[in-house]
Amino acid sequence: MVARPLSLPRDRSSTFVAETSPTLDSQLLDRMVAGDAGAFAILLDQYWRPLVLYCARIVGSRANAEDIAQEAFVRLWEHRQKWKPRSSPRALLYTIARNQALNQRKSAAARLRSLVHRTGAAPRRWVITPAERTEANELRDALERAIAHLPARQREVITLSRFDGLTREEIAAVTDLSPQTVANYLVTALTALRTTLAAYLADD
Repeated sequence: MVARPLSLPRDRSSTFVAETSPTLDSQLLDRMVAGDAGAFAILLDQYWRPLVLYCARIVGSRANAEDIAQEAFVRLWEHRQKWKPRSSPRALLYTIARNQALNQRKSAAARLRSLVHRTGAAPRRWVITPAERTEANELRDALERAIAHLPARQREVITLSRFDGLTREEIAAVTDLSPQTVANYLVTALTALRTTLAAYLADD
């Protein structure tokens, strides 16, 4: 069963104030917990940029920071029924993002240490078994079907990002969307894909 993706307006930046109050933020989170995709979209508009900047200070890379922020918003939506009433969505987002960023930084350091220790060692050949090849083909086919069911704009944006490697700014230039709208579509598309492909991602 293909999950119904969140439906976000094309560009709402002109309809929102620059800042929201803690009370309004809590109300938006309560609405989001109840399944209101519009409230989630407002929070995404409000906190995308500051969250990316915060993560970039931890991991030292804007691209990695954007991926972490995207994951934080996806988790905020996916686990929405777990959040307590009147909670602060900003605090939740920053907590999720901070943990992700610190884990990524630790993983990067561990990979570097491993690389140093293995310097000079002959690389091992990785043999793909028939079962692994079959599983990979099934996942690829399922992913293609899931992407095909996305709305046209989300499908275009996720393809340019994940398959063509374009940055959000480049996607914005190509599609004539604002970078914020591109971020909205990416988060929404990724949420829908993860829901649709949950059975394949269960062991991740």
